[in-house]
Amino acid sequence: MKRKTWFGLTATIGIVVAIIVASGAQAFFPPPTPTGVSSGEVTPPPPDPFKPPPSPPPTCCPCDCPPPVHTQRTPEPATLITALAGITILGGYAARRARKGK
Repeated sequence: MKRKTWFGLTATIGIVVAIIVASGAQAFFPPPTPTGVSSGEVTPPPPDPFKPPPSPPPTCCPCDCPPPVHTQRTPEPATLITALAGITILGGYAARRARKGK
């Protein structure tokens, strides 16, 4: 395989994979809300179906410790796509070095 053809094939595969992953990353974000109503009337928003949870019952703990903090460990979609692009580039570089060595 020629050098330019091989590079073009690797770049094309990397671009296709990035496009597929980028469309899947849109699932992390809700769709945008409409900004206006075409009839001119603005109806009031519906009541919030989600009510805050009831406060916990008082505990008999003598200490005034802060409550534990729970963080979410989901990475950003941009981080995932950047990592995939980096892995694709490194894989292409490794494949190129392997081909030159033969």
